[in-house]
Amino acid sequence: MAWVLLSMMVVMAAALLLPAFVTFDRLVKREHDLFADAWEADGRPHGIFWRPEILFRPSLRLFRSGLATNRCMLVWPLRTPRWAGSDDEAMRLLRCLRRLLIAWNLGVFVLAVVAVAVAYAGATK
Repeated sequence: MAWVLLSMMVVMAAALLLPAFVTFDRLVKREHDLFADAWEADGRPHGIFWRPEILFRPSLRLFRSGLATNRCMLVWPLRTPRWAGSDDEAMRLLRCLRRLLIAWNLGVFVLAVVAVAVAYAGATK
């Protein structure tokens, strides 16, 4: 029974990542399309699934873009980029991304608590 519960929680938590990745992609594409100077200044980040044409070939440029992507994935949920503050759709996407990431983190936390409880219950038998 415990493994069924854990499996269900893993599937539910993982289901939050796909929409978060798509939302992040839409945010990066919006920055690329409408705020090109900010996109350049951010290091030309790409999305998880979306990649601008300039980054199709493996190169040092793609590596640097990957680093910029990682930085944006860490910073944007915590701090609104300047370019997004003036764009209603970007702000909507940021709020959506933040909600999905909070839900993901809560799911991981609950999963960890359940895993510890199951392990503890098994150890006391």
